[in-house]
Amino acid sequence: MSDQKMIEISHEAIRSFNDADWSAARKIHAENIVYVEKPTGETTSGYEAFESKCHEWKALMSNCSGTIGDTYVSGDWVVVEVVWSGTQSGPLKTPMGEIPVSGNSMSNPGVQLQRIENGQVAEIRNYFDMLVILSEFGALGSP
Repeated sequence: MSDQKMIEISHEAIRSFNDADWSAARKIHAENIVYVEKPTGETTSGYEAFESKCHEWKALMSNCSGTIGDTYVSGDWVVVEVVWSGTQSGPLKTPMGEIPVSGNSMSNPGVQLQRIENGQVAEIRNYFDMLVILSEFGALGSP
């Protein structure tokens, strides 16, 4: 598969999340996708668990979306810079308890590593700054 095709698949995966287009997301992600959220230490396996995780993010920030930046390919992996932004519209669940809706917005630079297999995203390793989320949404006191 060409590097350009891999980049298109990667970008479509992020666009499907941005648009909450779960039908498109199901087509672009492998049924046995592994999603690793590095800042939280959470790992999910299988498309249903992955989509459920996406719904959790949309419940926290209904307008959550990723702006795609530089993108690189290395072997079966696509590396994508993404700036995640959104306004807190739901409670933030933390190990220390639930943080109520603040209505605050955040902009959070991150990187996704996406492994492409058989024309679908088979694995995602998602890196973002959890401190930005906790700070902007008031989990650490007033933002």
